[in-house]
Amino acid sequence: MASSGEHEFASAARARLYRHPRSRLFWDERVVVRVGEKLGARLLQIGVSDISLHLEDGGPEHLSFPLHYRRPIASMLRSVEGAGVPVVGADELRCDRDPPAA
Repeated sequence: MASSGEHEFASAARARLYRHPRSRLFWDERVVVRVGEKLGARLLQIGVSDISLHLEDGGPEHLSFPLHYRRPIASMLRSVEGAGVPVVGADELRCDRDPPAA
C-alpha cells in the first residue's frame, strides 16, 4: 500500500543515510510524528477503531528499553491517537518528561 506521500520519507532517510559523518538517528521527531499521522489515517481508512498494546506479555525487557528507544515509539503512538485511533497500553512507554495523552 504505497502512496506518493511516502516519497518524502524515502528521500529524507536516504539523505541521512549517506551523510558523513554518519548519523545513528535515522528518524527525527518530525518524521516520527508524520509517520504516526499517516499510520492513523490509514488505520481509520481500513476501519480499525482502536489499538491495544500488551507490553507486559513480552516480559519485563520491553518496558526497560532505554529512553532513546521509547521516546520515538511514544511520539508515534501519540500522533496515532491524535489522528483519532485510541491506543490502549501506550502509557507504559511514555516517559516522565513526555506530555500527557490528550
